[in-house]
Amino acid sequence: MSSMRLPQRGAEARHRFDGLVGEVYAVDSSSQRLTLRWPLPSGSNKVVCSFEEFDHDWELTGKRVSGVHVMKAAAILLVALGICLYAWHRVGASSHTLPASVIAHQTTVVDGRQELEVTIKLRRQDTAASDLISAIADMKSVMRGEEEWNGEEGGVTFHLVDVTPGGFDDYGNPTPAHTTPAFDIHYAADELRRINWKHVDELKLVNLGKVSQISYAGKSVARDFCAYYRESSNVFCAEF
Repeated sequence: MSSMRLPQRGAEARHRFDGLVGEVYAVDSSSQRLTLRWPLPSGSNKVVCSFEEFDHDWELTGKRVSGVHVMKAAAILLVALGICLYAWHRVGASSHTLPASVIAHQTTVVDGRQELEVTIKLRRQDTAASDLISAIADMKSVMRGEEEWNGEEGGVTFHLVDVTPGGFDDYGNPTPAHTTPAFDIHYAADELRRINWKHVDELKLVNLGKVSQISYAGKSVARDFCAYYRESSNVFCAEF
């Protein structure tokens, strides 16, 4: 993103993938990063991203909005969509910044218990195995960043997806990004409380979760990963 296209503080921005509206809260030209913010029904959330990430995932609406307007608009979208896109932290949690691969993060209630749901996009690196290794590291970052898992919480479910970027067709018309589910992995709260985050092996971390909703694409990613790491991730790889 060139300096001529930098958004100004207070500019309204819309997420390209689902229309979530937020506000450009701060722009730091020296580090080439900016901060966007939007609310949950109580409080607000924010994400720090590079200019390139902003240019890819967000678009300016051409409007400047007040903080009150942003809070109301985003709160309505949050209720309607059930998700907050990109990376933010849960209300009441620490200021832990989520990985850029997090494209949805919400708290739901399942059987009277709070359940954290997080959608992580695979990073599309050289191999499917390296994609999953990065996703595991990002899942660890999310779980470690949560301040506490009390007795009423049900844990966290990660939805791993592959996002094919949008582009342009032969006529020059924009085409939307396409999301393909890979698989879900759920970590129960009692398992999370037992983890020593300082010493846990990331390759063994996938052994502690319960895998479900496995798609053909998810099997392909997991099998490539298990071809290299089956010994360390033996429980996880038993599914594949």
